[in-house]
Amino acid sequence: MNLDRVFVYGSLMAGHPNHGYLYGYPCAGAGVMPNFALIDLGHYPGLLPCACGSADFARGEIYSAGDDIDALLQQLDRFEHNGSMYRRLALPVYPDDGSKPVLCWAYVYLPGLEAIPGGSWDGGSNHRGLGGGLS
Repeated sequence: MNLDRVFVYGSLMAGHPNHGYLYGYPCAGAGVMPNFALIDLGHYPGLLPCACGSADFARGEIYSAGDDIDALLQQLDRFEHNGSMYRRLALPVYPDDGSKPVLCWAYVYLPGLEAIPGGSWDGGSNHRGLGGGLS
């Protein structure tokens, strides 16, 4: 299986400030990642695993990179501080069109905080303030 997709859920999504990293890569559609929740870090969200079977999920977009996946991941690894702030993992994402789950690269936040109600990041307007946190 060729793992050539990424799942983005925050400032990399269409209409958000860091979407330029995905310029030229086709969006395969929206999707959800069950048993994960988004946390509000102010200017961007983080993705955290939840207990299996929980009602939590994270919404985002799936992008296909094809043969350029290594170059894209190299850029995103730097942007996401892979290994120190986020960890890149291959995880199943359920497309909104009801098709079978697809395996995507996603960046999971390492430190833990409180989940965003409803599972969707709104660009930071639901920021509750982290008091000295990352922003």
